[in-house]
Amino acid sequence: MKMRGSSLVKDLEQLINNPIYSDLRIISEDNVILYGCRSILAARSAEKLMN
Repeated sequence: MKMRGSSLVKDLEQLINNPIYSDLRIISEDNVILYGCRSILAARSAEKLMN
């Protein structure tokens, strides 16, 4: 059984492009859906998102 919490990097990898844990979708011009976490995108953004 895989134990969560043993590695922050591995835990965050579980959030990448995961529709279960996402709170936003980005749809490309060719209709590819990318799932994201707003809080992670805001924290990593050059300009912080306010809303």
